[in-house]
Amino acid sequence: MSRTVDPEETAALAVLAELGRTPGSEDTRVTSAEDEVEDVLRRLDLEAVGLLAYGLDPVVPGAGVRAELLARLSGDDTQEVAPVPPPAPAAEPPPVSPPPRTAPAEPEPAAAPPATARPAAIWPELAAEAKPAGPSAPAPAAAFAERAARRRPRAVWARSLAAVFALATLGAAGWGVFLSSELASERGRLARLERDLARSREEAEAEREALAARLADLEQRREFVSGPAQVVFSLRPPAGSPQPLAGAKLWVAGDHQHWQLDAAGLAPCPQGREYQVWFLVDGVPRSGGRFRIEPGARSGSLGSATMPAGTAGVSITHERAGGVPIPTGPVLLLADQAVEL
Repeated sequence: MSRTVDPEETAALAVLAELGRTPGSEDTRVTSAEDEVEDVLRRLDLEAVGLLAYGLDPVVPGAGVRAELLARLSGDDTQEVAPVPPPAPAAEPPPVSPPPRTAPAEPEPAAAPPATARPAAIWPELAAEAKPAGPSAPAPAAAFAERAARRRPRAVWARSLAAVFALATLGAAGWGVFLSSELASERGRLARLERDLARSREEAEAEREALAARLADLEQRREFVSGPAQVVFSLRPPAGSPQPLAGAKLWVAGDHQHWQLDAAGLAPCPQGREYQVWFLVDGVPRSGGRFRIEPGARSGSLGSATMPAGTAGVSITHERAGGVPIPTGPVLLLADQAVEL
């Protein structure tokens, strides 16, 4: 059978032959430098021709291209091959029973579980329900996700309850702090009241003592006034006295020893000054004691259980605090004789 030789086919076969040729023992040519250069250039040309197909756009072959290509490739050396009969249908395999269920292997403990992972100890029922029951059962991960999605409201409820408990705890703590501050304030107020009460008791005791002393003085005066055979010295300001409106009376008991002085109209004593009583015995003054008139008061008193024998008169002078052995100031009040009652 003769056919027309295609130049493109000849060039392609030459390229394939050249690419597949390797130098062997039958290649006895003597190559020179020019031949090596020519051989390299030829190989580059062949490689460039072989790469042309990669630079072209792909073309969908027509319907008769495969038949034509097979016709061109067929030649004298080809032979007819009997068509291969279609394979016989395979017999239906017998049903296979499902493999026995085995317990899933325990997972190795993770070094650090992720923050969003839930411990298996908290959700044991989810892990148990996630096991596949048969071939048609869903995958463990899908079952676990489904069960977790159904139980998500329970987790939200638990978190809400925990938040309520946390708020209640904070409220109780704040109330405790408030009660502690109120207790401390009441304790301070109670301490202040106790101090005020102690001070009031001290003032009441001092006032009671003063009233008792005043009562004793009044009782002594009453005895002097109501006792029998009393002697009274009526003191009056002498001529030239700086306090002409003052006056005093000195009451002497029947034993001529106990006496009581009541002065009125005297000016208050300045700082460092006092009034001093003098008994006149044979014209010689002898100190009988001192007393003060406080600012705001116009009267004073003095008493004693002793009186010098032979007292014929009484006088009062204004001296320095602590008294003096003999009078130094002017005589303010004077009584040179006594009157018996």
